[in-house]
Amino acid sequence: MRLIWLVAIRQLMARRRQALAIIAGVVIGVTVLLVTISLFGGLLDSFTEKILDVAPHVTMTARKAAGAEGDVLVEGENNAPAAVQLDKNMEQEERTRVRNVMPVLRVIERALGERLTAASPFLSTQALAAYGTNDITLQVNGVFPRRAAKINDLAKYLKSGSIDHLEASRGGMLIGARAAADLGVDYGDRIRLVSLSGQVFNVQIVGVYRLGVEAADRSGIVNLRLAQALDRALPGDATGIDFQLDDVTEAPAVAKMIERLTGRKTETWQQTNAGIITVFTFLQILFYVVVGFVIVICGFGVANILITSVMEKQRDIAVMKSFGFSAGSLTSIYLIQGMVVALVGSAIGCGVGAVAIRLVGMIPSGGTGGVAPIETATLQMGWSPWYFAVAVAGTLVVSTIAAVAPARSAAGVIPVEILRGEQ
Repeated sequence: MRLIWLVAIRQLMARRRQALAIIAGVVIGVTVLLVTISLFGGLLDSFTEKILDVAPHVTMTARKAAGAEGDVLVEGENNAPAAVQLDKNMEQEERTRVRNVMPVLRVIERALGERLTAASPFLSTQALAAYGTNDITLQVNGVFPRRAAKINDLAKYLKSGSIDHLEASRGGMLIGARAAADLGVDYGDRIRLVSLSGQVFNVQIVGVYRLGVEAADRSGIVNLRLAQALDRALPGDATGIDFQLDDVTEAPAVAKMIERLTGRKTETWQQTNAGIITVFTFLQILFYVVVGFVIVICGFGVANILITSVMEKQRDIAVMKSFGFSAGSLTSIYLIQGMVVALVGSAIGCGVGAVAIRLVGMIPSGGTGGVAPIETATLQMGWSPWYFAVAVAGTLVVSTIAAVAPARSAAGVIPVEILRGEQ
């Protein structure tokens, strides 16, 4: 076996330039693959971490769950009836709201107990926000401020103002930093909100927050009663209820339990953000395919250099056969050459890729630029030994497969004694 390895290495070194060129191609392919996996893995991980930090784990909406019909029975403790919500005689527009939201919330809180760490009703609506000559369409979320602040630890993200200011001011608003920049407003300014029905409300900015999530930073937060007035909703109406859990892994089970209790469609954080997660995953897979093609091309390069070697060394191969090298030994020689190219190239590629990941991770992201769903100071890069394992294994498999055809060709070379007999 040692002789087979020696012959394989010597033949590979005999075509040094071609071998180095193919190894360089493998290095580039592995480096690009590692940076791509790290970039998209890091973006998805950072997005997940940010969403879990500032967004609810479970959201009960006002929409009916699949299969829920007619009156909705809300159960209390020990399956005792706690409330009946009459829906069948409501108008279509009104069905998008949760009626008497606080009794519903209290039933859910009793049922879930310590599994909940926070719960907050909300009512979402839109309004035209105007300040001087500037105006924007603003997503307005009406909440109970202290309850909502427990969902996303809002106080930590306030640039100015406080939750207490919003709690004490019925006509106050906390505004996202990006919305504030678009309007040109700051803490203490007064703006006009024009509801969808045309009513005008004057509100004062009592705080500016930056959550680092694009959608949230382009919205505003007001007291629930003000949102109900903007939306012309009845007291006690809400769009839904947000929940924060002690254990986020229980989100699917908790969502099903809330649906059973209320008959309302309830989503986990993965379902709420499924669109963005799908985009990240699709782009990640797309780049894997592109870089996979690069590695396959490297495989063709390995096959090319080995086929050329077989063609140029047919006389040498024939002599080796006459000295007792079996077809299996010759096959092993060329398979070893393909594996050596892959291992050397992927090893160097892993080293270069590790450095590239660190360097790319230092590049400023330039904020979100109005495109990315989350705000980060630098490009987020993932880091896992599995990235390198996948890169090495993939390159080794492709290069070994590419070496099969040249190896079989070498095994089929006619021994030199037979050649002499034919002359």
